[in-house]
Amino acid sequence: MSGLDSRQGLIVASTTVSMVVYGLVLGLVPVAAIWSSAPSWAVSVMYLTIPVGTLAGNLIIGRLTDIIGRKPSFIVTLALYGVGSLVTLLSVRGSVYVLLAGLAVAQVGLGGEMPAMLAYLAEVIEPRWRAAALILITDVSNLGVLIDGLIMMLYQSSTIPVSVAVDALGAVLGVTIAVILVMRFMMPESPEWQSVPRESRGRVTSPGEGPGIAFRVTALTAFVIATALTYAFLALTIGPYLFPSKTGLLLVLYNVGELVGGPIALAVLPWGRSRGLALVSYLGGAITMAVAAVALGLLRNSFTLFVYILLINGIFGEMAWAARVLLEPLAFPVHYRGTAIAIVRVVPYALYAASVFYLANVTTGEYMLYNVGLWAVGAAAGVAWYLRGPEVYRH
Repeated sequence: MSGLDSRQGLIVASTTVSMVVYGLVLGLVPVAAIWSSAPSWAVSVMYLTIPVGTLAGNLIIGRLTDIIGRKPSFIVTLALYGVGSLVTLLSVRGSVYVLLAGLAVAQVGLGGEMPAMLAYLAEVIEPRWRAAALILITDVSNLGVLIDGLIMMLYQSSTIPVSVAVDALGAVLGVTIAVILVMRFMMPESPEWQSVPRESRGRVTSPGEGPGIAFRVTALTAFVIATALTYAFLALTIGPYLFPSKTGLLLVLYNVGELVGGPIALAVLPWGRSRGLALVSYLGGAITMAVAAVALGLLRNSFTLFVYILLINGIFGEMAWAARVLLEPLAFPVHYRGTAIAIVRVVPYALYAASVFYLANVTTGEYMLYNVGLWAVGAAAGVAWYLRGPEVYRH
């Protein structure tokens, strides 16, 4: 993105570092589950903080960012996930209740970060760089999760003790959060949001052109269902079940695939535009998950084959995410953009929270089929958006 002025350069730098921290904090849940000596019920609650915290943060900050502005919302979210993540690391070997509270606060902050971030980038980056900014900057969050995986891999190989791992992750988080805080105070407010009359901020109205808001919310909700409920499924669930000693390595490999998926999605855009990207990415995700389900028996006995499918699914997973982060902010007007992004995430994260309980006793094969079904929902939405959805890519 050469050619950006100093103001936009600051915005890109700040949001990029923020996304690295986003990934680091997101990866804290499996890290805390492995590093702590928490009982099984607490581990279940740890994983529950992801959908519940994300849902709460989306609804509260998504709405708030339309009313008080993008910049103040960033300060709120940074405070939440900054304090929450540091409390989590300090209590890994301490009180399980403090640990759970820290994770919950951190996840609320992450949940609120994305609506504000997507709305802001859609409004402050000039049109020719907008798609690249939305896709590549949010793609960097995978680097944060990858760093978590590397530290976990060192711990699992007995290279470093858990105390050193905690200190290393705490140091990285502490330094980057301090840098982000300074940069966020320097960032300008969104001029597009400032131009909206006060009485119109947050008011949900018709998008002004077909298709209507009902189609947009329904299709985007299906996209979120496919990506949010299946995120890193092979790396965080099936992989550790089949190859428990390689959890950290699997997390690293999956996020390598995700990091590669962002640039691939950007390369697809000029050819297929946003509608074609949504179609290809969600169909690809569904097909690779179906292949994994059919080949489950073979995957048990071949780590190499599992890694190939993991990488391919990671690439399509990130391409699907890229389509989502492009469509979510640009499919809705400025005055309720944050609110709309929050709305399309309500049903998916409520289902995510419920799935922690209703999937507790299913077999591995049934779990695989469930994920194939989720990707099929996304693929159906991809077809619908390709046929009826608005084209939001402008170059």
